[in-house]
Amino acid sequence: MSDFELIAISLSFILGLGVAQMLTAVMELIREHRTVQFDWVPLIWFCCILAWHFQIWFGALHVDQLTEWNSSWYLGFVAASGFLFLSGGLVLPRPSGMVDADLCEYFEARGRMALFPLAGFLVVSLVLNSNMGLGYFAAPNLPLWVMLPLLVAVLVTKRRSVSAVGSMLFLGLVIYGFLFQWSVPGELVRTAG
Repeated sequence: MSDFELIAISLSFILGLGVAQMLTAVMELIREHRTVQFDWVPLIWFCCILAWHFQIWFGALHVDQLTEWNSSWYLGFVAASGFLFLSGGLVLPRPSGMVDADLCEYFEARGRMALFPLAGFLVVSLVLNSNMGLGYFAAPNLPLWVMLPLLVAVLVTKRRSVSAVGSMLFLGLVIYGFLFQWSVPGELVRTAG
């Protein structure tokens, strides 16, 4: 078994469990839809975190092209996956047993905690990207540098408008990064064929 296969299996377990817990939270919210008040801000963060789960998996497939693997690579990818797992588990409530679930109130009170591990993921991503030969301020890293202050702004603000604007800007940067800067699934198909 190659080094890449070892990391791919580990990442698949962690990321798969993260996606499963996120989708379970959505299933429970839909099941309790009569008592749940939906809000778009936590749903934006949910979508971003879910997309990152897939992005890191596709990014890891590109790392197979590296000639040298070491324990710091492995630990970096496992740490990034772990941060995403934590973030995904915190962003939405588990309404089972709750009489009324308000996503806005939950996000303001507890859901914001999902942004701490997401910030950890972004920092680990910057380090991993720089270890792949990219400079810290190379084009693929620039959206990450802008995302970090946006996360901090959403974390520290008490104003709904600042949180909403920060969330929308973050989503825009995620979409931009996925489309123009980071690995995309179609690129893997083109390079494999």
